[in-house]
Amino acid sequence: MIRTLPHLINGTLTNGPLYFICRNVGGSYAPGPTGAWVGLFIFSKYFELIDTAFLVLRKKNVNFLHWFHHATVLLYCWHAGAYEQPTGIFFATMNYMVHSIMYFYYFLSSVGHKPKWGLTVTILQITQMLIGMFVVAVHYYSLRTVPRCDGATEDLLAAFLMYTAYLVLFAQFFVGRYVKGGNRKAKKE
Repeated sequence: MIRTLPHLINGTLTNGPLYFICRNVGGSYAPGPTGAWVGLFIFSKYFELIDTAFLVLRKKNVNFLHWFHHATVLLYCWHAGAYEQPTGIFFATMNYMVHSIMYFYYFLSSVGHKPKWGLTVTILQITQMLIGMFVVAVHYYSLRTVPRCDGATEDLLAAFLMYTAYLVLFAQFFVGRYVKGGNRKAKKE
């Protein structure tokens, strides 16, 4: 995030809002440190899936959202990387930002200091899915209206389906944890 966010902001301010929507990866961010960080983002999805597999093998309770997310995001990132989708820098940067906050929350919880901002983490995750869907929609529209706009339509369809599925699953988690779960807590008091 420390490397991808400044590159994303600077490239957008310098070259316009469609720079990372339509410009090929090689011309916009693949060479150099930012491209390396996007590559590490894709590679990190293997570790997330392996971590999930270890949880399952240790017979830990792993909900559908957890394992589905880690399995499908790996497949999508691999596919988007192979197609060199220009929008990958948006997705990697958002993921770095949200995961930094989320894993800090999990760390504090694991050492016995459970923060009171779990709701904030879930709202950030839902917001990430909405922004992802918006970026995909803008890219899809740009492919049809902007001359020489790079990108693969089938990858955008996969991204939109993935973000939609995650949005539904995170919304269900939100309702179960903070709406219905909150009502049960209030009734006990």
